[in-house]
Amino acid sequence: MRCWAARRPYGPDGPFAGAGAASGPGPGGRSGEPEAMAAQPADGEVDPALGVFPHPPEDIQVQDLFQEEFVSLADKAVLPQRGGLSPAEWLERPHIKPAMRPDAHDETETALAARGLRRRLAVALHHWSAAVDLLAGTDPVLTVAGRAVGPLRRYRTMRRFTPPLDLPRFAYQQAWHTRRTDDPAHRRLCEAVPACGRPGDG
Repeated sequence: MRCWAARRPYGPDGPFAGAGAASGPGPGGRSGEPEAMAAQPADGEVDPALGVFPHPPEDIQVQDLFQEEFVSLADKAVLPQRGGLSPAEWLERPHIKPAMRPDAHDETETALAARGLRRRLAVALHHWSAAVDLLAGTDPVLTVAGRAVGPLRRYRTMRRFTPPLDLPRFAYQQAWHTRRTDDPAHRRLCEAVPACGRPGDG
């Protein structure tokens, strides 16, 4: 079996730390688009897939693992001494987007579009940790899933803050093809994954 993260990849300090040894490449790797990643369980490439699946096909079964919320990151030098940014400042700042394509419509863009708003995207990168490396000494803002960030020991010039716009929480999920449901080994893996992602674990 192979297990892979579809979106919102979590690093070594994330909620699935320690789970990768039993499940292949694991959820520390790459970001993908939900439609493409949902197709991988159907094609037998991964089982299960981990990520966000807002509109899974009928033959893909989805289980919520935990609720996530967005946080923003920026270099302390370009933030007020305390707190974060106003809504207008946040929208005007250049943003780094963790995505395969800059035109990908993710949860943040969906929430902003529902209010008739649009942020200024500067660059798209495949992994949030690479995006954090670009923040040091620059103006951009990075907005990602809160539990993906973990401790900021490696990024002492960074500050995390709550996005000034009310971005909705979302479920991080595991997904698999229904043909795998009765496979005993697959069932044991799917039962083990939620325990690895409980708040406070890892």
